[in-house]
Amino acid sequence: MAPRPCIQPGCPQLVRSGSRCPEHARPNTTARGYGSAWQSLSLQAREIQPWCTDCGAEDDLTVDHLHWPAHSLADVEVVCRGCNNRRGKLRRFFE
Repeated sequence: MAPRPCIQPGCPQLVRSGSRCPEHARPNTTARGYGSAWQSLSLQAREIQPWCTDCGAEDDLTVDHLHWPAHSLADVEVVCRGCNNRRGKLRRFFE
């Protein structure tokens, strides 16, 4: 695969795999706060509400954090992957 620019705006480094250079690589999910406590909260939320809050889908469910860090069920909402992706794009647009 031919080298391509890092996706970080203004970064001149080229990458052969992935989309970010080592300087702009994202930390793993545990380092970003999605460790065992998050996994437990996510599972609990999906067991209580097995459908998407936004569209009602029952497949490919994820949990969106309304507040971060999320410590309770009041801090999260169950949504399907598609709705979660749309929410993320809207948050970036309005930030």
